[in-house]
Amino acid sequence: MSFEKTPEASADNEANQLGYRLFREGSVRRFNPSLFAVRREDGRGWHLVEAKDGRWVCDCNPDYIGEIPAPCAHVYAALLSSATSRVQSEEPCEEGEEKPIRCRY
Repeated sequence: MSFEKTPEASADNEANQLGYRLFREGSVRRFNPSLFAVRREDGRGWHLVEAKDGRWVCDCNPDYIGEIPAPCAHVYAALLSSATSRVQSEEPCEEGEEKPIRCRY
């Protein structure tokens, strides 16, 4: 097993970092479960990311490595948004802080 950094692994890492930053900045809008809009890095427009034939595709026309599309930060941001929309966040309770119990009747 080799842990050498390849150009493909480096490109994946850079795309993931940019995608995470876009997600954290709130640059992702969900239209439906298979269609998202992700704001461009320069803030001057949007890219559409959608699921087609079982694959996530972005309209930013990433470079292709053989028949496999190059990593796309916009797809990564949309996938993060999709995954986190299914998880309900709970408010963290501080230690010692208790919420009062109320009867709804």
